[in-house]
Amino acid sequence: MADEQTFLDEIVANPDDDIPRLIYADWLEEQGNARGEFIRVQCELATLRKTQTRYRELRAREQELWLHHGAEWVKGFPYSLRRCVFRRGFIEESAVALSYFVRNWAKICRLTPLRHVTFTQVRDQLKILEDCPGLEKINSIRLKNAYPAVDTRPLARSPYLKNIETIVGRWCDLGLTELSKSTAVGSLRTLVLVGQYSIPAIEAFADAPQLRLRHLDFSYGIPTRAVPVIARARFGQTLEELVINGVDITDDIFIQLMESPSLPVIKDLRASNMDYQLGVHGPGLEALAKNPRLANLRVLSLTNHPLSFRSIEAIGNSPFRAKGTKFHFGFHRMGMNSPMTAAQIESLRERFGRTFGNL
Repeated sequence: MADEQTFLDEIVANPDDDIPRLIYADWLEEQGNARGEFIRVQCELATLRKTQTRYRELRAREQELWLHHGAEWVKGFPYSLRRCVFRRGFIEESAVALSYFVRNWAKICRLTPLRHVTFTQVRDQLKILEDCPGLEKINSIRLKNAYPAVDTRPLARSPYLKNIETIVGRWCDLGLTELSKSTAVGSLRTLVLVGQYSIPAIEAFADAPQLRLRHLDFSYGIPTRAVPVIARARFGQTLEELVINGVDITDDIFIQLMESPSLPVIKDLRASNMDYQLGVHGPGLEALAKNPRLANLRVLSLTNHPLSFRSIEAIGNSPFRAKGTKFHFGFHRMGMNSPMTAAQIESLRERFGRTFGNL
């Protein structure tokens, strides 16, 4: 057992390195333990594309090994850790009761390189999580908490967030302001927040100098007036994906987003509208069609906007439209208030094929 723990300590200390895992796999196979092969199979799978024949072969073997031995392998972990996902042979993702993690993180982290945690039974427990050194061992946090939002300020103040790359969950307005002050979130790259956020909180967030976000999702959580604030955010220099579904943006606001010097590398913009009449009608899309920045986009989703035939045609004909970019301009209402006729929609389908995903 002491020898085995030595292997595990090395794996936990170097979670990105396959070599300690493969050395452990060799040792397991010498003991006649099928988990050695399982580790080896999953490590190789992580290096392959799903379209490769070798991937399909290994995937089938992985499932066969799991079917025969998975229940036995999971028994070696605490019961509260069994809602889990194995990657490269070890539990790297699991749902865990928050208080259980706080009490047992040291034990858990001696058994497996746990990196992605969904905290359940959150309620008012975030204060104890604030002071938990175990947060330094994980890379992503998902809060499974129902409405209304719990007070997330204690978590935002934690000094142990320095390795956290992803935060997902219902977050309170004051918690967002507190997060903007944190000096421990320099590694944060993905933020997916549910909740309602005020202009002052968004302004503090946008002005935070330490953030280097790549993906931001504020769906259904910010007022329209907050979008121009995000367009000038300091973290915009690194932002590649922005999701602001459920926010009524106009042509003017859309142009601000697409032409903002603070958003030079944006590749993915998703902005479905709540009010069909208040959305992007066409000038914003026509301006984008003339802008070289269109070449950077890989996904543009503007569903439930009253886009004109002329504006969508302009995107289709733009010399800056990159091959393979996915445009979603669906939910065009037919009838008296529709900006396009059925014949125009059919014309776009015929001329541009699948370029416009859900027309």
